[in-house]
Amino acid sequence: MDELLSLLSATECTTEKKLCQALGMTRAAIWKRVETLQREGYQIEAAGKRGYCLPPKPDSLLPAYIAGELSTRWVGQGNIIYEHTVSSTNALLKELTRAGAPKGSLVLCERQTQGRGRLQRSWDAAEGENLLHSLLICPSLPMEQAQLCTLAAAVAMAEAIEETSPGLRAGIKWPNDIVIGGRKCVGILSELVADADGLPSIVMGVGVNVNQRVFPDDLRHKATSLLLERLAAEGEAHLPVELLIDRRRLLVAYLSRMEEAIGMLETGGLPALLPEYTRRSVTLGARVRVIGAGRKQAQVPEQVQALGRAQVPGQAQAPGQTQDLPLWSLDPQGCAIGAEREPTQERGHAQAPGQTQGLPLRSLDPQSRATGTGADFTGIAEAVDETGALLVRDASGNLRRVLSGDVSVRGVMGYVETQV
Repeated sequence: MDELLSLLSATECTTEKKLCQALGMTRAAIWKRVETLQREGYQIEAAGKRGYCLPPKPDSLLPAYIAGELSTRWVGQGNIIYEHTVSSTNALLKELTRAGAPKGSLVLCERQTQGRGRLQRSWDAAEGENLLHSLLICPSLPMEQAQLCTLAAAVAMAEAIEETSPGLRAGIKWPNDIVIGGRKCVGILSELVADADGLPSIVMGVGVNVNQRVFPDDLRHKATSLLLERLAAEGEAHLPVELLIDRRRLLVAYLSRMEEAIGMLETGGLPALLPEYTRRSVTLGARVRVIGAGRKQAQVPEQVQALGRAQVPGQAQAPGQTQDLPLWSLDPQGCAIGAEREPTQERGHAQAPGQTQGLPLRSLDPQSRATGTGADFTGIAEAVDETGALLVRDASGNLRRVLSGDVSVRGVMGYVETQV
């Protein structure tokens, strides 16, 4: 972060003399830098003899405002990168990770041009109304447990939503969608990427529909935002400014909860986190449809187990080039952020240089598929096991184990089924 911003965010006001001494700059140079930062969006104020102040700016996602409110040990304590428009926050953070970005680094934006979900589906988000970000985590977990971090992210965001929007009840649709009132408001996509030393790290992308007011007609029945749910809860017919949700406050709460959740996984594994996850589940106890259980899966190369990366079958890669792999995928029928769209390119077709196709990490668990007849089926979701897999009792009474890398799980009557 800019040194001047770092100094200003640490105290209420800082005198020109202290800034000149700390930065080795003249007063004229300090003023010129202040003007530049003001043009970038920082509300730096001149306070006479008190020097310069950086008062809080509600909802701003600029790095200095975030850094000034964080009290975490490592989450968000790496680099904080803010860009108005990016292809996707995950893509940018993966590039930065390969270049040596430290653990806890964070990427945020107002608009994504190539946001994506499961099976390379893309989606659009309302500009400036939602919270789009990716976090770099390097948990002290065995590779076969890396996917549990996505469940941790779901719990952390659900807790953050309720902390910052009292009155809302955030549930979790297995494995990691957050729903309110049966409609989706948060999508999560985590990917493994090799860092500058070739070690696996996790890029945790999260998109939250925060203040979005309008959704496309085909998504209104399954997508919502925190603002719309707050209005519904409080019986407001209009959209008063005071009801707008501060995205930065939500982000800071999430980062704090995320650090706690990852710590729980590192010390106690999924059993430490499972009670809270189960309490929030809208899937367990419900009748669900498992879609794609019979779909043929490409074999994931053996080296994934060691490096968390692989080459797409049949696609040549340059020496040293790696393939990033999703840990958990978004439900293809759900709305991750705004409107999720079908891909324009079918599987097996040629891809443009630099494009990648994700592969689920099924090779980490030889049983990581829906067991049984190998066809779509319905049943009652009974439990989540120690690996995060969903256990579903089918119509024949067989208990079948399902991982989201293989299938999507939906309520029989819609996106989320009412608990039974």
